[in-house]
Amino acid sequence: MSKKIGFIGVGNMGSAIIRGLASRDVELHGIDPSAEKLQVLTKECGLISHASALDLTKACDVVVVAVKPQYAEQVVKEIATELDGSKCLVSICAGITVAMFKDWTEGLCPVVRVMPNTPALVAEGVFAVCLDDKDLSDDMKTLIPELFKGIGQVHVLPEKLFDAFTGVIGSGPAYVFYFMEALIESGVALGLSRPQATEMVKGLRAICQSRSCARWSPPRAGPPSAPSSTSTARQCAATSSTAFSSRICAALNSATNS
Repeated sequence: MSKKIGFIGVGNMGSAIIRGLASRDVELHGIDPSAEKLQVLTKECGLISHASALDLTKACDVVVVAVKPQYAEQVVKEIATELDGSKCLVSICAGITVAMFKDWTEGLCPVVRVMPNTPALVAEGVFAVCLDDKDLSDDMKTLIPELFKGIGQVHVLPEKLFDAFTGVIGSGPAYVFYFMEALIESGVALGLSRPQATEMVKGLRAICQSRSCARWSPPRAGPPSAPSSTSTARQCAATSSTAFSSRICAALNSATNS
């Protein structure tokens, strides 16, 4: 029998995950304030909509809490009466720990914390999955990571590493796009038209998909290299890196002060 997966909240991330699961052997359920979003997902993915979060929880094996973090406690306490050890609560709410969910549910069911990043919206995400809860069954430890593989990479991590994951992978896409923007601006400054520079920089994405990139690993830290004929090039690279870092710092300061 296929598992019944329910989503409390079918916003951008919830909808992306649902679409990633549409071709899998699962039964999809959802609730959201937007009847229009539910109708679209019902038509596209066969989603079964519910009138209340309590009804959805009663019907499902796995309940994904995909609401804004400030609403998580209210939602979880609302559905607590329908939770038990046979169900699993999955959170994609930023900043809400497993311990907080366990406290809100009074330990009635196992909890999995999942941290996605924004490329999941286009099925190219990277997910951190925390399976630290000792109440999780082996079945759920296998099932939950599999649910997210349809829209990206899945990495099982202890919760203590979630802050590191958020800093590097959660924030990473913004820095990648910032870097691409800087390359485009550099191309324009050197005489390329903006459409040309944009198309060329977008073409660099192919590097990340190449076999050579798959074999690449970062160099190990070691003692400084001896001076060589490439020292000037290294100095230029260092200068460019410093300038780029300065631009990032300026952007961050501007955002902080605005």
